[in-house]
Amino acid sequence: ESVADVNWFQKIDKLGPTDIEFFEEGGEKYLAIGTDYTNNLHTHSTEIIRWDSTNGFNTTVQRVGTDGVSRITHFRIAGELYMGIAYGWKWRTSGGKTTRDSSTSSRIYKWSATANNGSPGFLEIQSIGTIAASDMEFFTIDGVNYDREMLAIAEEPYFRVFTGKP
Repeated sequence: ESVADVNWFQKIDKLGPTDIEFFEEGGEKYLAIGTDYTNNLHTHSTEIIRWDSTNGFNTTVQRVGTDGVSRITHFRIAGELYMGIAYGWKWRTSGGKTTRDSSTSSRIYKWSATANNGSPGFLEIQSIGTIAASDMEFFTIDGVNYDREMLAIAEEPYFRVFTGKP
């Protein structure tokens, strides 16, 4: 199959991007862009950018302060939007030396109409201690006697599966 019809539409400048997740909420389209650094000070953020038909993905609506992002995923429970971010590391500075630490916390966020200084955005609702998390996936298992929401997080040297609602 040919990809000759693929045309460059937009360039979004971000230092150290590690994952991108598209989602829709309230009739709007968004990208969440995770990074492992934004400058030489190793500060991190996951940026939530809204689409508009004139400028594309050009309006940053929220920056969620984060550690080094490995994976972003979004999911819905009972129609409500959640975002999970697996964090692989955080930067620590001690004695003038900066090092990467793989003991960090991955997090679950929930969309709120007023989360971002009165505007729509994500609020952190849960932190899960992880070690070098590389992936996160939400899924539901339906059965005769149960309906269970589950979250799997890939870590070093294993993965864990959680159940329950955030």
